[in-house]
Amino acid sequence: MLAQLKVFGMVLIGIIIFPFILYPKRRKIWAMKDDPLKKWYWYFSDTFESGFGSDENNYLNSTYGVYEFVRKKDAQGNWIPDYERFESFSKIKKWYLSYTWMGFRNGAWNYIIANGPKVGEWENVNCKVDIGEGGCKIWRNKSLHGKQSITWEVEGEKYFRYSFTKKAKWYNIQRFFTLIFAFKYHRYYNFMWGASTNRYLVKSRTFNVTEN
Repeated sequence: MLAQLKVFGMVLIGIIIFPFILYPKRRKIWAMKDDPLKKWYWYFSDTFESGFGSDENNYLNSTYGVYEFVRKKDAQGNWIPDYERFESFSKIKKWYLSYTWMGFRNGAWNYIIANGPKVGEWENVNCKVDIGEGGCKIWRNKSLHGKQSITWEVEGEKYFRYSFTKKAKWYNIQRFFTLIFAFKYHRYYNFMWGASTNRYLVKSRTFNVTEN
């Protein structure tokens, strides 16, 4: 829980320093990914995405979240980044996308990845709540609805995992600014908190079941 609170604090700091350090130094931050002596602010920004065909595409997806925010379907019906449309955006809109991605969506991502939970055999497993689909160990998400709560240990380290999906009329705090541009009514709310397979996770979102 303390690890989660530390991440939350880092995200808040990242939101504050974004206009002054993270965005102006975005190219330098990206270049730090292979540097063993990274600057302190590297851990407050999202510069970790790869596998998009080129170093420049990796940079665009890491800094602006193009593959999530500006995407299109290819001939096979798969979602892919729409780099052409992204390049047509104004500087202000690109700044806004970067702020949404690095500050709110993936804030402090580098720190989260670098400080994940231990991987190993689960011991002293205590299933507290298992309602709905998926089983006690499985996160409730957009596809698996219900509620789950479980605690366990790996090499003496204690962990927990808690999540639920339910019908709701609430709006995700991450959508607060985007409501200016796109107002949608979402019928389900999902909350996830705890240790995942490779990171500590805190996620809150609203959605419709039919959304991809």
